[in-house]
Amino acid sequence: AVDVLLAHHEALRLRFDRDATGAWRQRFVPAEQLVGPHLVESRADADGLARIVAAAHRSLDLEAGRILRAELIELADGSQRLLLVIHHLAVDGVSWRILLEDLADAYRQARQGASPALPERTSSVQQWAAALTERAQDSAALAWWEAELSREVASLPADRQVPPSLNGDAATLETRLDRALTARLIAAPGAYRMRVDELLLAALARTLCDWA
Repeated sequence: AVDVLLAHHEALRLRFDRDATGAWRQRFVPAEQLVGPHLVESRADADGLARIVAAAHRSLDLEAGRILRAELIELADGSQRLLLVIHHLAVDGVSWRILLEDLADAYRQARQGASPALPERTSSVQQWAAALTERAQDSAALAWWEAELSREVASLPADRQVPPSLNGDAATLETRLDRALTARLIAAPGAYRMRVDELLLAALARTLCDWA
């Protein structure tokens, strides 16, 4: 199942190298060039799980091409844990859900004696990178951002205008929402199609604008 995951998701086959100028370049390794198996097995004593997990994280090495570590860990009580460690350049919070679903599907199909087959890919990382490059060449968008950056923006009022500001000068203000307001906030995303953190940031922005 892990091998199927690697073959299906090209981002898990990314490699990063430095060129002659010291700049990083990324490339893909074709699935047929991967050397397996990619799942290692280990045993953990009562206190050994944390040590194995930490070692797996340390094993990632961009220049050596190690951006994924899959480890099947047998615990002292006979139970097992599957550990997947992937570099953040190849995975994010949304991608994790897709990868775990595909891994579970491939595992279930293999257990049933079938050849694992995952759903068709959507847009590839290569297509996404090409789209970003094209957008970066958009002269209209570039002009808009340059105009935004050149706009005069007033600074927030400060008790002391002369720098530097020090950590020792900072103050913390804490507030809490009551039960009724919390219930309204939790229900708001359904009405406004916004996340709770977006609503809170909007409230902060309005407060700053009213104040300054």
